[in-house]
Amino acid sequence: MYQGSLTTEKRSDRGYQVEFRDVSFRYPGTEAWTLRHVSVKFRVGSRMAIVGENDSGKTTFIKLLCRLYDPQEGTILLNGIDIRKYEYREYMDLFSVVFQDFQLLSQPLGSNVAGRMEYDEGRGISALQDAGFGSRLETMPEGLNTVLYKLYGEDGVEVSGSEAQKIAIARALYKDAPFIILDEPTAAFDPITEAEIYQKFNDIQNRRLHFPLPVKLQVLRRDFGL
Repeated sequence: MYQGSLTTEKRSDRGYQVEFRDVSFRYPGTEAWTLRHVSVKFRVGSRMAIVGENDSGKTTFIKLLCRLYDPQEGTILLNGIDIRKYEYREYMDLFSVVFQDFQLLSQPLGSNVAGRMEYDEGRGISALQDAGFGSRLETMPEGLNTVLYKLYGEDGVEVSGSEAQKIAIARALYKDAPFIILDEPTAAFDPITEAEIYQKFNDIQNRRLHFPLPVKLQVLRRDFGL
């Protein structure tokens, strides 16, 4: 993969725009194109849902955006510049992503949320509450210091699939990047919990009305009649 060297703009207004310009992509070992001649623009301050049938390339679109892959044809631009020209880690700092195949570690809950051993506890608690994990957090014997899973000791706490997804969402909220990407984050939730999660996201947005709103890229795989 080509390694760029440009630094991304540190914009206080988070004025970022992404453009897919005639992008096509296919996986190695196949002649079938997963995405073909895709062109679209979006910016911070908007919300975008990607809706389509299974295997229509929705997750691939997200992975191209995050530069986990590079397209065989076309160009992806950030503020008019090919994203391949940016330093990779700086470019990734613009995105908070919840993929379907996320992983939690057998480490303290707070470290799982922050992605590091040292973190802001208040910010971690707020992110968990916004992700709908607040009531479960109150039952954790050591709070944010509670170790998840029993890989390294019997005192570890097991979490359900839906609880793990809430922690993953809290991880994205904690990072607080300009772009928030949700790749079917509520698959393990019942309809009521799912509605509550999205309401919480709306509440978060309402609290930030005086700031540019982050983009929501949500991949919908189930049939909502759209």
